[in-house]
Amino acid sequence: MFKIEKNIEIPETEKIEWPWKEMEIGDCVKFEDEKIMAMAQTRCHVYASKVQKKFMTKKIDNVLHVWRLK
Repeated sequence: MFKIEKNIEIPETEKIEWPWKEMEIGDCVKFEDEKIMAMAQTRCHVYASKVQKKFMTKKIDNVLHVWRLK
């Protein structure tokens, strides 16, 4: 059974401005925060499929690198 509660304030979430639109072919961006890495990898590939661009991601020494290929 679930308890339904009323008037619970929704916490604010941090909106991340991803750099995908500004990246040119050959550019690379690095992410070191573990939480951000997982989101960045997914977000860049979702963005790429929507706008027919291509990105490659690779984790090197616990840093996520994202390259724009196309």
